[in-house]
Amino acid sequence: MTEIYSTDTDSGTISVLENDGKSVKKIASIQVGNAPRGSVRFTSDGRGYVSNTSTNTVSEIDGLTHEETRRIQVGNGPRGLFIVGKEKYLLVSNSGSDTLSIVDLEYGEDIRQVEIGRDPRHMIVADGFAYISLWGRILSQRSMLAPSMAATWTGSK
Repeated sequence: MTEIYSTDTDSGTISVLENDGKSVKKIASIQVGNAPRGSVRFTSDGRGYVSNTSTNTVSEIDGLTHEETRRIQVGNGPRGLFIVGKEKYLLVSNSGSDTLSIVDLEYGEDIRQVEIGRDPRHMIVADGFAYISLWGRILSQRSMLAPSMAATWTGSK
């Protein structure tokens, strides 16, 4: 069986759906912060993370109990998420403050914010760089490698 996690921005919840190959049914609803956006990102041990755009937080959820376990304060308007550094850190694009938060997942703290450009949204991490889309801009691969638009990540504090 497969579980599917779907954010519901208006209700501040994540719906958990179970797909058994024949049908899909809702098995849980997880209350999180206001206006959850985008996908839920999971670590290999079942901790999930979702950005709550209106409350400037990221919710950590337990994939086994389907409950929120904590909320982590980040920059304004969090959107995109990516887990890095052997699952020790979470990168969060903050569209309201034009920054990228680096969150220590052990302590649940935003340890650094890096200015990244106007209205950052979603990202992908490859070869030590976070490639972040900026709202309203089309970026070529070459411009994404510019220091103002990519953050080098080595996994150390």
